[in-house]
Amino acid sequence: MDATMPNDSLTWQLQDAKNRLSALIDAVEDGHEQIITRHGVPVGVVVPYAIWQRWQAMRLGEAPSMYEALRVAAPLGGVPDLPPRSAVDTARIPDFG
Repeated sequence: MDATMPNDSLTWQLQDAKNRLSALIDAVEDGHEQIITRHGVPVGVVVPYAIWQRWQAMRLGEAPSMYEALRVAAPLGGVPDLPPRSAVDTARIPDFG
């Protein structure tokens, strides 16, 4: 694996990816990005569908809250120490003007 590749990803040569598509998809379902190479050069990435949906929403200007982005991206179900947005103290900032 290339040093610039994410640690939780696996690199597949294109022919291996075609021959072992089920194994590649199993790894994606486990939450790991799969990088496809042709002659050793990265040419594509297979990512979990939930991550792709988040990227699409961000691209279309429908980005989730920062909490939601972190929750989706974090392993094992999210960031448990952040309160939901509705629970955050929304006290007014004093006007010193």
